[in-house]
Amino acid sequence: MTETEREVQIVALWRGRPPEQRGSEDVISFYQWLVDYAPWLVPPGTLSLDQVRALVLADTVETDSLSNPVVKEPRRRRPRHER
Repeated sequence: MTETEREVQIVALWRGRPPEQRGSEDVISFYQWLVDYAPWLVPPGTLSLDQVRALVLADTVETDSLSNPVVKEPRRRRPRHER
């Protein structure tokens, strides 16, 4: 499995969680779940918690003070210009 395939699967699993389980505080338990139940996605020493956090950041749901879910919009990448 390539690194890209692994990252796509991790993000898909994260997106499959209910919004109330996709907050920034939920990344640690998600990472542990990956280690326990999908170890092929996080081989020892290759993918850290911080890397998983960076992968799922665009799809992290935060709640405001009114307990309304706020979905962070993914950053749009600027197109590369050939020189």
